[in-house]
Amino acid sequence: MKTVIFDVVRDGAMLVYPDDPTLFSDTSLTTVAGRVVAVYVGDMDIETYIPEPEFVFDPRPELTISSISGPDYVSEELTYFEASEGQEVVFTGAIDVPDSDRPFTMPIVRKDTGRVIFARAQVFEGVFTATVKFPVSGLWETNAELVNQYRQPDEHLKFNGIQGVVVV
Repeated sequence: MKTVIFDVVRDGAMLVYPDDPTLFSDTSLTTVAGRVVAVYVGDMDIETYIPEPEFVFDPRPELTISSISGPDYVSEELTYFEASEGQEVVFTGAIDVPDSDRPFTMPIVRKDTGRVIFARAQVFEGVFTATVKFPVSGLWETNAELVNQYRQPDEHLKFNGIQGVVVV
């Protein structure tokens, strides 16, 4: 049994099914863009219906990285970088918290050992800057869960995060 979607085809007032009509149920579930959604128990290869996810509004302010300077390589999307051990990496971006120039902590975890280093992000007029010298090689990451770990629940931020490989 699966939920399928098929085009509405009519023969007069009758709906034409792509297979034996007795193999379909709940045809009144919904129609999507002129197509019928129904539960189907037959063997034909009829398109499976996968509903669009509902939009969920996330009221948290956003933390976004707009530039990364210092590393040998930075992805175009600003989600990944490669640097050398001891190299200074500067993260700059926006923090969408009105009237707040309060610095914040940006924890960065080494994925293989769990070691955490902390960068102090300075904020001025909604723009933050965090400078980090990665002490040892490894895969390092920061994300919303890490950043929000040290913030009050009503101060949590949206943040897609970033990963970086630090080499010797």
